[in-house]
Amino acid sequence: MLQDFINAVTDGEITLNIDKVFRLDQIVEAHTCMEDNLAKGKLVVEL
Repeated sequence: MLQDFINAVTDGEITLNIDKVFRLDQIVEAHTCMEDNLAKGKLVVEL
């Protein structure tokens, strides 16, 4: 089921509501954004 979901996202059938992408060195900022309930969508931390 997870692979079906990933495929649907990849194919553009599902759009994810990503508010902001943080680098790993911005983890404190990402956590603060989450704790302060400022995100209007998903927060992503990339390596």
